[in-house]
Amino acid sequence: MTRSEFAPTPRSSLRVMSAVLYALVLREAVTRLSIERGAWLWMLLEPGEHIVLLMLWHGLVQHHFIPGVNVPLFIGIGVLAFFMMRSVSLRGMEAISANMALFTYRQIKPVDTVLARGFLEGIIFLVIGVLLVTSCAMFGADISVCHPLRVITGAALMWSFGMGLALTLSSAKRLIPEIGQIAKMLFGPLYYTSAALYPSSWIPASARNLFFLNPIVHGVEMMRSGYFEAYAEPDQVDPAYLGCWALCLVALGLFLHVRFERKLGER
Repeated sequence: MTRSEFAPTPRSSLRVMSAVLYALVLREAVTRLSIERGAWLWMLLEPGEHIVLLMLWHGLVQHHFIPGVNVPLFIGIGVLAFFMMRSVSLRGMEAISANMALFTYRQIKPVDTVLARGFLEGIIFLVIGVLLVTSCAMFGADISVCHPLRVITGAALMWSFGMGLALTLSSAKRLIPEIGQIAKMLFGPLYYTSAALYPSSWIPASARNLFFLNPIVHGVEMMRSGYFEAYAEPDQVDPAYLGCWALCLVALGLFLHVRFERKLGER
């Protein structure tokens, strides 16, 4: 046999990228789990504690009432959706700076680190969501889902929107560092104007069209209306609107990563 018959077959770009992403997700998970003792527990409890406290406060202490709907679970779904999007965005924004040493390997690109963090955050919040619903069932709440596909679609659109923000902000922050601080500040107002803590029907009719310019509202209301049969979403909810935002942000983020790839990977 000739030497060429023993030569390894070159891998395609897609196979190389998938292998890199798999390795980066595992590395990110191991890093976060090995920070301190019981890190895996705190990784789930930190966002979960906030969600549960908000569920108890708005659902039980303030006695908000929405006909035919379990209010604590209603609040929990909205807050979970927003927190997932925010965590994907902000942790993805910091991915390049946290993995500069890896860019000495030519197979690893800055965009790979952002995607890996986004995938990991999505998995973490999926686990948190399952634990949240299971906990509600243990306390006797009805956790049956009316339209599972709509809930999954809303969650996927929210994750995609967060991923688009992560790709865009991670590159923009490397070019203009101040953008990172501005983005963190803007998530505060977005939190209170995204209907995470209340149904969008509470917004006055005169301001509702302006309110629904926020694409996050569409994803939150989609997930709620898909979960609760008795909850009727407003007519302004449009999955295509959120999908367009997510697609445009992903395209913009990928363009910035391709255009400034060399500069993003420089120390």
